[in-house]
Amino acid sequence: YELAKEIITHHLKDVEMKRYPQIAKKTGKGLETIKRVVELISSLNPRPGSLFSSELITYVVPDVRVEYIDGRYEITLNEDYTLPHLSINSYYRHYLSQKGVDTQTRQFVRKKMESARWLMDAIEQRRATLYKVAVKLVELQKGFFEEGVSSLRPLKMQELADLLGIHVSTVSRALARKYMQTPRGIFGMKFFFTGGFKSTEGTTESWEAMRQKMAEIIAREDKSHPLSDEDIVAMFRVKGLDIARRTVTKYRKAMKIPSSRQRRQYL
Repeated sequence: YELAKEIITHHLKDVEMKRYPQIAKKTGKGLETIKRVVELISSLNPRPGSLFSSELITYVVPDVRVEYIDGRYEITLNEDYTLPHLSINSYYRHYLSQKGVDTQTRQFVRKKMESARWLMDAIEQRRATLYKVAVKLVELQKGFFEEGVSSLRPLKMQELADLLGIHVSTVSRALARKYMQTPRGIFGMKFFFTGGFKSTEGTTESWEAMRQKMAEIIAREDKSHPLSDEDIVAMFRVKGLDIARRTVTKYRKAMKIPSSRQRRQYL
């Protein structure tokens, strides 16, 4: 198996070209040995996971890209993949300008061209709305882009809609099944809208930020004496966050973090 690993790592091109003597020379092994190992490699399944599931994996193609360039965040739409490029065939415009086209045919072609223009205008409006929403979203959630999830601010779609002067349902439709590629990873665009609560200092914290802080607290705990939910509540209060124990329990379970008893390690 060590020889197979070496051949796969360093000599696959030679295997493809059947340059077995060169592989034997480079590895110091006999030609027959090389042939047997190549036969073994040929019998392997390059997709072993397919033995357990044949489900097709759908890859996320981000609709919006956010890049940090020259000290500012640049937002671009990934139109090559997400928005179709449409145009009306010039043949039909030329056809309508010709003489001798009967009235019924002329009306039919004109109606279809109007429908095509309506569709193209709708796609352009969708593109413009998505871009406006993305720009405002990056502006409002700048803390997230600079510091991470712990700085994600509470934000409702209605707030963003009011700032842009559009209906909240327009925002919701624009973001449905849309993804944003950021310097911190790819996120569904609705991820940036989260409820929150006020701290004892009067600042606002998002629930997503609270979950992130809870994960950090648990990650730093003494594994031989893990923190109970009450202990976590007490630590939040020290940070100025007054959160009920049942809330901590609810989010700990949602994050699939075991209880303190289950997290305990006997060293």
